[in-house]
Amino acid sequence: MSGVIDALRKQTGQRMRQDLASNGESNLHWKVVDNPSLKNKDLLVETLDFREKSHDRFITVCLKNYKRLENLYNWLSANKSQQKKMKVLLIDDEADQASINTKDIDSDERTQINQRILDIVNDRDFGAMNYIAYTATPFANVLNEAGEGTLYPKDFIELLTPSENYIGAMQIFGTSVPENSPGLPIINEIPERDARSLKNISKQHFDLAPGSLQDAINWFLLAVAAMRSYGYQKPISMMIHTSFKVADHAQMAKIVEGYLLDLKENYESRLADLAEFYAKIQEELPLRRFLAVMDNYTRKDEVKDYPAWNDVERELREMFALPNDDFLTSIKSDEKGIFHYGNGIHMCIDNSKSKNSDDHATRLIYPDKVDQTKKAPAFIVIGGNTLSRGLTIEGLVSTYFLRSTNQADTLMQMARWFGYRQGYELFPRVWLDENAQKRYLFLSQMNESMRETMSAYATNGLTPMQYLPTIQECPEYQLVRITSSNKMQGAVAKNFNFTGVSPQTTVFDNNKEVLEENLQTTADFLSGLPKYQLTRKNYLLWKDVSTEKVVEYLEAYKTVERDRQITSVPNVIKWLNQRLENFDYVQSDHSGNWDKWNVVLINNNSAKKHWYVAGAKVGKVSRSRKKLSVDTDGVIDIGVLRSPEDQLSDITDKERKHPIARYLSTPGQ
Repeated sequence: MSGVIDALRKQTGQRMRQDLASNGESNLHWKVVDNPSLKNKDLLVETLDFREKSHDRFITVCLKNYKRLENLYNWLSANKSQQKKMKVLLIDDEADQASINTKDIDSDERTQINQRILDIVNDRDFGAMNYIAYTATPFANVLNEAGEGTLYPKDFIELLTPSENYIGAMQIFGTSVPENSPGLPIINEIPERDARSLKNISKQHFDLAPGSLQDAINWFLLAVAAMRSYGYQKPISMMIHTSFKVADHAQMAKIVEGYLLDLKENYESRLADLAEFYAKIQEELPLRRFLAVMDNYTRKDEVKDYPAWNDVERELREMFALPNDDFLTSIKSDEKGIFHYGNGIHMCIDNSKSKNSDDHATRLIYPDKVDQTKKAPAFIVIGGNTLSRGLTIEGLVSTYFLRSTNQADTLMQMARWFGYRQGYELFPRVWLDENAQKRYLFLSQMNESMRETMSAYATNGLTPMQYLPTIQECPEYQLVRITSSNKMQGAVAKNFNFTGVSPQTTVFDNNKEVLEENLQTTADFLSGLPKYQLTRKNYLLWKDVSTEKVVEYLEAYKTVERDRQITSVPNVIKWLNQRLENFDYVQSDHSGNWDKWNVVLINNNSAKKHWYVAGAKVGKVSRSRKKLSVDTDGVIDIGVLRSPEDQLSDITDKERKHPIARYLSTPGQ
């Protein structure tokens, strides 16, 4: 099942066929079933070979449309004898779109598409049935409804790790800690005046495109010329996504066409400005910066540097010398329906109303293969929701994006500039307004937080029914919302930040050798510290311990994978070394690194058993073993280790009177 747009369905089907056919090692015979229906008497399930030893395999790509799904289900289940032989893998691509039940989850009513999917998935007459949901934005899938008879991912959530060459949110927008991921400087701001005028595009008269839109178009032309100069032959694209209104798309096309024709007519006087702009863009992201940010990029030696201006100018002159009808054209097709592409700019409008016609409203259609006799075909595509999800914009080097949505899942899906950019790594640029930049920066952090949370399923062997996923919400609710309210009906809001959080080691390996080794590691660490002092409770306190020693200890301490808090120790180590300059009230060295730490060893004054360490006699703390909700003999869970007040063990009596100290020491806070 592939989205709700037929162009995406066709693109997915084409890729599936190519990938399955490209594996020459298999002896399976893949057969494509297109739009299966009982009305098609030439392809009924009775004619298909489902015998155990058969090499035939069947694949269909179905639009997420109620009627199409109904036809599919009726076709699959028409012959009960054949149905029992079928082993079905149902892949729900873009699984948070259309598949979600947006009706009241406490009622018996369901959305039609959700109900049709459940009809197929829950039919026990199939020989085997497996349902896999696949999406980059799984917020609705885990926050809407759970339990029997739903599409909640109750068995597993598997994180797909992007390859080293993927350029996504983190690589472009960075993270909250710039040293961890500084980001690629490819974002340009759309000034508020430009954004305001284009949001009312149908009510405005434009003698010329706004300045930021001119820059985006200029960069597209420069990138096309540069890439053509070094022999790049695949499609090169610019995407303009400023509105979901169909009428606005036609108006935007007129503005872009007007600017391109004016530029062509006066290109001799504009070449110097273009040369200066080309140099400025290069300075923002030189090759060395790209390689530094993309440190693990596997094709570093193949990354093309910016060509010399003379080579770019030659290609520009050749493009501007074309007749107007060839310089600015639509995608033409002949009487046989074969599409033809020229060396100019192909203008496309891709929305729910556009068709394949001879006017500028031709839908985006890329060539099936590279034409070695021609230059790389260039496309400017203007559109709305049809560009928002799944559909790949090939060779995307310039994006002009001005959408006001604040929903995280929609924003992530609209970001067509994420992806692989092999052969033109230095050229992609994005124009966004200030709010969109803030939203995508938060989404980059939110996405990494979600990935860390969901990785617990793989490391701890838990299912999403045992450990419910958590999704970080933006503190500025109006800036970013996770998804629409009818897609997160089962969500429970929780306050979660590091104020009052009490992380502690409560799960231990039920292995004497490991426990003794950790005990010795701790003894060595404490014995290697300077002289301790006693607190008012006779706890042992070491002050001004270096970060280096703390990191050495944490690295040596063996944790239990099932303990979700302690498995984050590698991240804690990373955090220890990060610059925290905004925490100016914390003692820090000159560079801004947290360099001095207090270490406290709790001393149970009423204990009957003691531990002799660092020249001191320390009373042991006794805890009972807790029964685990997950059945295992490999670990011991003590539930809780210390009291909230222990967090203030290194605070003086005077400091303890501060409101923050009183808050932290209050049980339950």
